[in-house]
Amino acid sequence: MFENRRGPEGLPVREVSTILSGSIYLEELNGQELKLRSGEAIRFEGSRGEIDVLDFKDDQIVVQFHGSVKGMTAGSSEVGRSLMPTWLEWLKARRGLYLLWGTAIYLYGLVVGAMRWLRAPQ
Repeated sequence: MFENRRGPEGLPVREVSTILSGSIYLEELNGQELKLRSGEAIRFEGSRGEIDVLDFKDDQIVVQFHGSVKGMTAGSSEVGRSLMPTWLEWLKARRGLYLLWGTAIYLYGLVVGAMRWLRAPQ
C-alpha cells in the first residue's frame, strides 16, 4: 500500500505495510516460528507455492501461504533484516550430531597443531 501525505515541499509518497500481525514458520529449521511486528514490511526475491487460506475476518484479510521463498527480508527497503536462515542454523537444526562431531574434530586439530607448533625444535 502507498501513502500520500502532503508536506511543505509537495506530495511525498511512501510505502506502508498493512500487516497487523503474523508468523512465519521455517520448516527447514524444524518449524521455528518468527513473529512479524505490526506494520513490518516483508519482501521476497522469489517465491513458489500456493495460498492455502484467503479469508476476510473483521475488516482484515487472513492469508496462509505454503511454499518456498528466496531472499526473505523484513523491515523497510533501506534497512531490512534478513529472515533467511544461515547454513549454520540449518546444520544445527537438521544435522546437530554432524555439527557437534565436526566442531570437535576441528577443535582437536587446532589443539594438536598448536601443541606441535609450540614444541617445534629450535
